[in-house]
Amino acid sequence: AADIHLGYRQYNHPERFKDFGVAFQKIINCAVEENVKVCLIAGDLFHKSSVDPSTLIQAEKALKRLQEHNIKTLAISGNHDRPRYGQVKTWLDYLASRELLILLETSEDGKFVVEGQSYIDLDGVRFIGMPWYGGSTRIVLKAIVDELSHLSWSGIRYSVLMAHTGIEGQMLDMPDMLRFEDVEPLREYIQYLALGHLHKPYEAPADSPWI
Repeated sequence: AADIHLGYRQYNHPERFKDFGVAFQKIINCAVEENVKVCLIAGDLFHKSSVDPSTLIQAEKALKRLQEHNIKTLAISGNHDRPRYGQVKTWLDYLASRELLILLETSEDGKFVVEGQSYIDLDGVRFIGMPWYGGSTRIVLKAIVDELSHLSWSGIRYSVLMAHTGIEGQMLDMPDMLRFEDVEPLREYIQYLALGHLHKPYEAPADSPWI
C-alpha cells in the first residue's frame, strides 16, 4: 500500500515533479516483475485535487501499464485528492471510469459497508476501502466494525482494510491518528490493515505486525 502524490512540485522545483513520477514507475516495475495480482493505493494518488494535464498523463500512462499486465489497482481517496467544496467527482472518479483503477468508495451494486464505502472480493480475498475522514475517523471505523459482522464471509479466506490514516506514535505531531485500541476490534475480520497518509514505512504492533 502506498501514497503517490503525483504532481507535487516540492520546493517549487520541476525535478521534484519528475521524481514522484519516477518513484511510481519503480513501484509499477516491481509489481510487474513480481507478477502481483493487485496494487493498493491507500489515498493521495495526486498531491492536489486540481490536476494539470501533465500530471494526469503521468498517472494514466502508469496505471495503463498495470492494466496491460492484468494487475488490478484498488484505490481510495486521501486528504490531498478528496473533492473540493462544492464538487462531487474527482480525477480518481475519472480514472475509475476509464477502468484504470477501482475506487473503493461508492458502489453501484448495493454493496456498502457504511454509506460512502464499498468492498470488492477477488479470488477469495476481500478488500474494503475507507478514505480520509480526518477527525471523524474513529466514528467511521466503529461503524465499519459493526457492519462487518453483518456481511457474509462465506468463501473469504483473507481480508484487507485499506484506510487513509495512521497509527498514533509513528510520527510526531500528527493529528487524528488511530490508537491500537481503536483498531483492535477489526482483528476478528481483518488480517491486514493497509494504511496510507504517513510518509514512512512501518509495521505494527512490533510483536505481531498486521498493520
